[in-house]
Amino acid sequence: VLLSCALPFAASAAEDEVPLLMPGTKMPFKLWETEKVAENVYTFRYSFYRNIFIVTDEGVIATDPLSVEAAPIMREEIRKITDQPVKFVAYSHSHWDHEAGGQVFKDEGATFIAQQRCAANFIENPNPAVVTPDITFDDYYKIELGGQSLELFYFGPSHDNCLVVMLVNSSNQLFLTDIANPPDGW
Repeated sequence: VLLSCALPFAASAAEDEVPLLMPGTKMPFKLWETEKVAENVYTFRYSFYRNIFIVTDEGVIATDPLSVEAAPIMREEIRKITDQPVKFVAYSHSHWDHEAGGQVFKDEGATFIAQQRCAANFIENPNPAVVTPDITFDDYYKIELGGQSLELFYFGPSHDNCLVVMLVNSSNQLFLTDIANPPDGW
């Protein structure tokens, strides 16, 4: 199970020396990193936000672009792994701190997918940095590409009124975001 949750990281007093510090330490914290978590499955972390992407021979399935700052970096990280374009972007929920910045993927032709309540949230509370979904679904949607698939399940309101649970079929991994929040002082 892959969980994406917000962990508080303290900014350094001398930002030119260490941009971010691990909580309660003077240990430097990389602003972003990409990690292979299974065959053709990667997690991208920017600050304390995390998403996943799946690489196939026909393109990439990505989740949450995260932000205007993070998405171009994520795109470059994907290019280090494959020259395939991002074909699909799946939104986990409608909060801007996960969904902004997707235009970099839209510009290369990506199709955006979201639970239908997320699409309504984007209309009611617009943000020019959030790409409107091309495809919406109610309870279930399956993205298939190059022999890989990502299933999206909506079980009802939780962290957001449209939060979905994602299943990477090839590795049998679950991706959840903003479900677990660490205790204060972490």
